[in-house]
Parts: sequence; structure tokens; C-alpha cells
Amino acid sequence: GEGTWMLSYEIESEKYMSYSPTPIPVEVKEGDTTVAQDIALNTLEGIIRGQVQDPDGNPVPDIQVWVRGPLDKKTGKSSFEAQVITDWNGRFEIFVPYLERPAGRGKPRGWGQGYSTGTTSQNCAWLTGSAQEKCYKSAAQQSTWPYNNKRSSDEREDELILTLRKADTALKGKVFAEDGKTPVKEAYISAYSGDGQRAEGYTDANGEYSLQIARADTPEGNIWTIRAAYKPTGKDAYYRSADVSHDISGTETDVDLTLASAGTLPPTEAYEFQVANGWLHTLSDGSVINIPGYGVRTQQKTVKIVIEPRIKGLPDTVNDRTLAYGYAIKLYEKESRKEITEKFEKPSTITFAYKDDILKALGVQEANLRPAYFSDMVQNWQPINAFTSDTSGNKITFRTDHFSVYALVEAVSEGEPGDMDGDGTINLKDIISVLQVCTNDSQSVSLKADVNGDGKIGLPEALYIFQNLAGTLTN
Repeated sequence: GEGTWMLSYEIESEKYMSYSPTPIPVEVKEGDTTVAQDIALNTLEGIIRGQVQDPDGNPVPDIQVWVRGPLDKKTGKSSFEAQVITDWNGRFEIFVPYLERPAGRGKPRGWGQGYSTGTTSQNCAWLTGSAQEKCYKSAAQQSTWPYNNKRSSDEREDELILTLRKADTALKGKVFAEDGKTPVKEAYISAYSGDGQRAEGYTDANGEYSLQIARADTPEGNIWTIRAAYKPTGKDAYYRSADVSHDISGTETDVDLTLASAGTLPPTEAYEFQVANGWLHTLSDGSVINIPGYGVRTQQKTVKIVIEPRIKGLPDTVNDRTLAYGYAIKLYEKESRKEITEKFEKPSTITFAYKDDILKALGVQEANLRPAYFSDMVQNWQPINAFTSDTSGNKITFRTDHFSVYALVEAVSEGEPGDMDGDGTINLKDIISVLQVCTNDSQSVSLKADVNGDGKIGLPEALYIFQNLAGTLTN
């Protein structure tokens, strides 16, 4: 039909990005039977190499390393993301779009200033005794410039060393019901730090929680954001606390959380269908699952699908904040009752619906929404980069070759020098924030806004912002 269509693509290539970083608008006019659209692929001419080590300097295999950085070097609005697993010697190698290092700049800082790189690691909350002694938290995120991949692989003078950290302290507290007095057991706790560390767990019979974490060497690494979520057994209502920020650099590591009503969860749904016919269904919240005929890889004619809404086991991270709830989607063979875990013969399509009032309540920017699935292997969110967004209909659609735990997440911008409020833009509001800081008026600002690496916000930041707005900024 006529109108504006949003085009995306997926390819398998080591030379080009495998997906479109932003949907490509295509105008279709009345009477058009064919519309041509050229696609400019993003080349992967840069490379980031390095090694993951434990606190004693030993290489650590089988750790996920992720990289994230801007494609639009001026605004950082579109981004590149990739993940790899370290080899037997803890080494990793990630091909990325090449960014030319601006003249006169040293180590990059912040979003738009190179690539951020970090790791995921074990969740120490589930381990006890000697097992916990070998459990390390994520390495601190680092910013780096890639170098051209035409260079010899033996040249490693600018490689990254990502050092995992030992969990040497605990983030503790209690979770209370809406009355602020009644402790809540089995509430889910999710926490993350400003440098990429995360932790999760549950409250005990007394409503208390304790998360093993590592102290950091930087101020931002010691700032933790904590929240709680809870669904009473046998009820549809669910509850969520506000996000609470806490600095663990001192002696106080206790953070209490109070739940508030967050709405009603959709019911769990289960259906059987013929593999040959496929399956199309709209869930109670408006989300849609579309499985094509012969799309499921199985020898049986009939399968069962179970769609369970979840609020537990959906951890927030410094890069991704979950929106309300997610869905655990599973397929089973009817006769054997065996779960089908093989990849699909044909991709299935999922459309997630969302509500504006939820975005407003959580302070989520609609432009930052994207789908993701939770990987049990690396215990982290895996972004789905090829998707289409219908902001007028409040829907996001994507294709997948397997079912898992899916959710909409907010891709959190890391901010950039001069961006005081971390909203991704530099404007007059940032000038006002700097001046308020200079006059000792307490303000919440992003540490990434520091322009000269002195760990302070002051007149250099004000000058930088003025020059940026005037278009006179030089290297």
C-alpha cells in the first residue's frame, strides 16, 4: 500500500555490518508497482583486540565481551553493537566500523568518543562456599579507538586488557510492601553499576537481600542503581519499586526499597497447532506471534506453545533497562513433551506492543526502545538490531530464528563530553546545569560530561558547551 515503509535487512558477512543500524524509510506512492531503494552497507574496517584476565592476571576463557559505539559521529544516535566469546587464552577480536581518532585527543571518554567495551560474568549471588571464591564480577568498561584491520595481527601494542573483579563486598537491604512497613519475601532484585557491573537476587523470608559485588576504582563504578519487582502468587497484579541510586564507596551499603503498584500482568497462554499450518495469535496486551507453516524444526505434526509473562529474571544493565515485563516463549512436541530448542526452519515474527503511560512512568525515551532476548549462556541481554518501529501504533516488530525470554529494553545512552543531563544532546540546559554546579547548587549530572578528564564539572565544561553550540569547537 501507499505510504512510508521502514526497511531493514540482515546479511551474513565479516566485511559489512549484518544489519541496518536504523530503519530505512521508503516512500510508496499510489499506483506504484515497484519501488527501487539502494542500501549503503557499513563496512567493518576497524578492529578491537584484547584479553580478559582474572585479578591475578591469568587469562579467562569463555567470557562474553561486548562492544558498543556510535555510527553517527556527531550525535551518536545510531549505534553499532557486537559480542564475542573469549578463546582458550582469554583473547578476543571484534571487527567494528572504523572511527578516525581526532587529532590531539588522547584516551577517549564517553559516548561518541570511540567505542565502549566490557564483559559479562558469573552471577555470584547463586554461589556459596569455595565456588564463590572463583566467581568474578564484570571488568570495568573501557573506552577505546579501534585501529585499521589492515595492520598485522601481531601488532598488539594498543590492545585492551579487561580485568574481572573479585566480589569483595555486599549490597544489602530490605524490600517493603506499599505500606512501607511489611517486608516482602521472594521479591526480585536487580542492580547495576555505572561501569558495567551487575547483580541480581531475591529477598528471603524476612524481606532481606544481599548481592555480592565488587568495589570500583572510579566514582562512577561505585554508583549503583537498584530496583525490586514482585508478583504475588496466584494474582495478576505486579509491583515495582522506583530505581534508587546509591554510592558504595563509603561504609554504608544498605539500600531499602518500597514497592508500588505497576499494573496487571497478562495471563499465561498455551495452545497446540499443526506445524504444517503455522500459527498466528494476538496476545491480550496486543502483542502478536506469527509462526509460518513448516517453520518449526520437528518430526512431529503437532506442537504446543507456551507464552508466560515475566517480571523476574529480567536484569537491568548500564546499557539496557527492561520495560515493565517480558515474555518467556517455549515450544514443546505434543507426543514426547520435549522442549524444541533447535533453530527454526523459517524465521518467526514477533510484534511487541507498549503503552505511552508506561514509558512516562518509567522515564523511558520511545526512540531508545528496542527488542532483546536474554541469553542463558552469557547471562545478559542480546540486542535484536534488525527491527521496525511503529511509534504511532506503539509497536515494535522483529524476526527471530528461536524462542527465548524476550522483552523491550531501553538502550541507555552513555552521554558525551558536555552532555550534562545525559539526554544525548548538547543544548542550553547543559549550560544552566554547569553554572548551577559552579554556584554550589546541587545538581544531578553525568560524569561522562567531563571534557578534560579532571573528574570535575566547572568552567572548562561551560566553555566547551558554548563553543559546541557556536560551531567554533576545535580539536
